[in-house]
Amino acid sequence: MKTVIPPFLKEGDTIAIVAPAKFVDEQSVRNAIKKVEVLWKVNVVTGAYTFDKYYRYSSSDINRLNDLQHMIDDDRVKAIWMARGGYGSNRIMDKLDYRGLFEHPKWLVGFSDITALICDMENRGLAAIHGAMPAFLDRQNANQSLAHLKSLLFGLPEPIVASANRLNRTGEVMTSLTGGNLSILCSMLGTASFPDVSGKILVLEEVDEYLYRIDRMMVQLKRAGVFKKIAGVVIGYISDMNDNDDPFGKTAYEIISEHLDEVQGPIAFGMPIGHCEPNYSYCTLKPYILSVDIKISKLKFL
Repeated sequence: MKTVIPPFLKEGDTIAIVAPAKFVDEQSVRNAIKKVEVLWKVNVVTGAYTFDKYYRYSSSDINRLNDLQHMIDDDRVKAIWMARGGYGSNRIMDKLDYRGLFEHPKWLVGFSDITALICDMENRGLAAIHGAMPAFLDRQNANQSLAHLKSLLFGLPEPIVASANRLNRTGEVMTSLTGGNLSILCSMLGTASFPDVSGKILVLEEVDEYLYRIDRMMVQLKRAGVFKKIAGVVIGYISDMNDNDDPFGKTAYEIISEHLDEVQGPIAFGMPIGHCEPNYSYCTLKPYILSVDIKISKLKFL
């Protein structure tokens, strides 16, 4: 399978913002546009339906599909930045025509619900970036997220570092990263879009879930044989967790750790990836070194 790694951005390039999932707060996105146009010295365009609202979605399925497809096919666009996640990308992904990304490679950037698109592209040999999105750049510490994303998009990627965690497993491995949002990954099991995790570092992050559901999803991945195949694990933010009246009795990290006994390589908890700030970026289909020792964990782009 041919692997397509888009060229890094340069000043003067055009970035497109589309909303393939939940509706967005227009002012937040427009604030982000002003910020990147000044700091990155790029041109930003938006899809025809980026600021619409259709129930919980940014627009109807066909409109969201057409917006994303238009930017895929437009060879002037060098990166497609998802405005936010939420829910809805999986409703349109099977109708996307990716040929434009092979003819005119460009970065697709997002996280959360966008995990579905990133994994689908990965299986087709198309690299993408799991990283910060415009709708959240008004939050405290989001400037760090934006700066880290720029470093990757412009070809000077900064490492991702976390402090030691008692649940870590030390070691080092060099391979590519896969995964993203835990619930989205589980929703793709058994479909053609579930990523080929063999020999890769699996990244997991999640937000606003019940603890028992975290356990159920980890059991699902384990029963599907996922953890036997991977070379390491990176656990990002598992934030804003909920519990029942009858407590589950463990933290989210403890629940996740309990199910990783089949993993042969290093395991790093607490990486700044996901639904909190700073939210650092990584790309698929390119090698990284994951180093975990008694003091720090580090992901370094090669």
